[in-house]
Amino acid sequence: MHSVFVLAFEERPNDRKYITDIERFATRAILVERRLQLSPVSAVEVVARGMSLSLARYGSATMSRACAKLLKEQKIDLIYVEPYYMMRHLPRRVSVPVILETQNVYQVLWQRIASRSSGFLRMLALREARATRKEEVAAWKRADAVVALSEPELAAILECVPGKLARSIQVGTDAVQLPFRSKQPEIPNILFIGHQTYYPNEDALRFLCSEVMPIVRQQIPNVTLDVVGRTSRTTMATASGPGVAVHGLVPEIEPFFRRASLLAVPLTIGAGVRLKIPEAMALGCPVVSTTVGCEGLTARPGSEILVADGPQAFADAIVTILKSPAFGREVARNARRWVEEHCTWDRFMVEVERLYAEVSQPHIA
Repeated sequence: MHSVFVLAFEERPNDRKYITDIERFATRAILVERRLQLSPVSAVEVVARGMSLSLARYGSATMSRACAKLLKEQKIDLIYVEPYYMMRHLPRRVSVPVILETQNVYQVLWQRIASRSSGFLRMLALREARATRKEEVAAWKRADAVVALSEPELAAILECVPGKLARSIQVGTDAVQLPFRSKQPEIPNILFIGHQTYYPNEDALRFLCSEVMPIVRQQIPNVTLDVVGRTSRTTMATASGPGVAVHGLVPEIEPFFRRASLLAVPLTIGAGVRLKIPEAMALGCPVVSTTVGCEGLTARPGSEILVADGPQAFADAIVTILKSPAFGREVARNARRWVEEHCTWDRFMVEVERLYAEVSQPHIA
């Protein structure tokens, strides 16, 4: 049994209400308020030091002090950090092992954005790709071990830091503890989840609403689309069309999965693992994704997930699920079995515990 201390940023006013939930599993949870806008100091760091926007946005002297204080007051045996830009808050010297979890390899993400962009956005993406590569490599080198959530992420890490102690571990989902839905909803409904303040999600929603949905509506005129996630200034203009509802941030996502005929993951730019996919699968909601959207997951296309690229192919996959509830149920059942085999927290923790033991060996007196 471990004593676990959680140190994290408070990004929204209601984040503190989750402390009680966290402390059901952790000894103590500490939240530090984060500025949502770049401070003048952070802006100078971006310009003068070539720092990435990701690293600068999460700069916080308060967080660094809280981390140093916790390490001084408690007997900490191991530090688990996620994501890479939180490494900056560790004291310069620590005497215990550090494991860094990488959900996204940000340099790959920015390179992909640059390849699909032009003008100022391309210049910004190339700059961020260079800056994040330098920062990620430094963070991976400093950590005693690195956890990647997919094989493609692991390969990208080892290409930058050959010989690094690193493991690919499939992330778990709490949704496997929830009841599996036994039948498809009667009303054809598509669910899209993603913060629109994140450019790949904004691009994905544009692709879905402007290129895919018109094709779907030709065959299923009464189809509806629920858009869930933090909105941006362009969301309402992007999420247009008959039957489209924008919900913004919601207190619980499960009811949306329950009433959705399918989850659409139409990403054309991205990196890392989309955790909403195993969550949807566990609850019995079939998933239609692009190749990019389900990258890093080993679910079998055509059996446990439908994978399609391009407007016509993606629309055809959606229509297949909507017109054939029996096929949708079959995909959902197969997906649930895949999640139960590959995406449980028990399985995740077995692998992480092995890594804990491995990195702790050199530190034992």
